[in-house]
Amino acid sequence: MSTEPQVSPDAETQNPAPETETPVVVTPEADVETEHEASTEDGDDADKALKRMQRRIDKRTADVYRTRGENEALKARLAELEASSGKTETTRDTDDVNVRAEQIASAKVFAQRANEMVDAGTKKHSDFTTALRDLASEVGEFVRPNGMPSAFMEAVLEVADKPTELLYHLGKNPEIAEDLSGLSPYKLAQKLTRIEAELKESGSKKTSSAPKPLQEVRGSASNSRALADLEDKDFVKRRREQIASRR
Repeated sequence: MSTEPQVSPDAETQNPAPETETPVVVTPEADVETEHEASTEDGDDADKALKRMQRRIDKRTADVYRTRGENEALKARLAELEASSGKTETTRDTDDVNVRAEQIASAKVFAQRANEMVDAGTKKHSDFTTALRDLASEVGEFVRPNGMPSAFMEAVLEVADKPTELLYHLGKNPEIAEDLSGLSPYKLAQKLTRIEAELKESGSKKTSSAPKPLQEVRGSASNSRALADLEDKDFVKRRREQIASRR
């Protein structure tokens, strides 16, 4: 006896119902809300991006204006400095020209005075130029390269009443001139003043070679009256006796 189940022919020939999935139905309201949220989020992002861009533009614009202002200020300052520098250079050049002109004028005055001293000294002393060379060997040259007097010559011209005689005296006495080398301007002036004073004093003590003038013979009042009463011959004789007695 068969135990297998019996299947109805109708059941075997009928096709089974296909399995179907239940579709997910989205309502229109849900789609609109979702699209709105998405568009809102996109709009917010765009606004934020736009604001960020605007801020960057504003910052860059501010930087440009600030840089431009700094450049203008630097240009103005540079122009001022150039103008000031030009004036300074012009003033300095003018000052240099004036100083040089004064030096040239002073050098001319000194050269003229030096020539006069040499002429006067040569006329009075035949060895005057030799004395000057000997003096220069002790105290240095009298004239600087620019034509101005040396410190020694400046001191001589400043303090000496007779610079020609003082120079000659120093040139003839090298031991005195040797002590003047290396002195400060103040001590040099003092020393030269003292030397000239000693030179004047020694010159005043020299005795004159001229003969002394004859002294007038003066008699007493009584003798004068007595001489007046004498005759011419007796008067001459008596007068000679009086002169002889006084010698």
